[in-house]
Amino acid sequence: MASRKKDTYWHKMAEALIHMGLKPAQIAKCVKEVFPHAEVTGRHIGAYKRRLTTEGKIEGVVPSTIGMNEALSLSQGLVSEEDMFVYECHIGAAKRTLKCFEMKLMIEAEDELDDIEEWITTLTQ
Repeated sequence: MASRKKDTYWHKMAEALIHMGLKPAQIAKCVKEVFPHAEVTGRHIGAYKRRLTTEGKIEGVVPSTIGMNEALSLSQGLVSEEDMFVYECHIGAAKRTLKCFEMKLMIEAEDELDDIEEWITTLTQ
């Protein structure tokens, strides 16, 4: 079975920062700065860096060309409108899923209360 390579909303920004020589943990901080609800860690960035190395898009160790403060200020400009839209849809979908789950739990709780009340009334009759 062939593996599928997927690109998510943070990959383009991470690739640019990898080319600038930042370490995965530093890139993860930049990703969190731009996408605060993203669940991206240094391990994710490291895996993506290995993938880029395997694909031949980067070669070995890249010397750092910018500092962390510069990277944080630059990272916002590295995100396209499309990537931000995908991120917001992802976060919105997660929030809607939680709301639907909460609503389902509330409905189930109300159904159980109705069943209990009905059972009590049948016992007292």
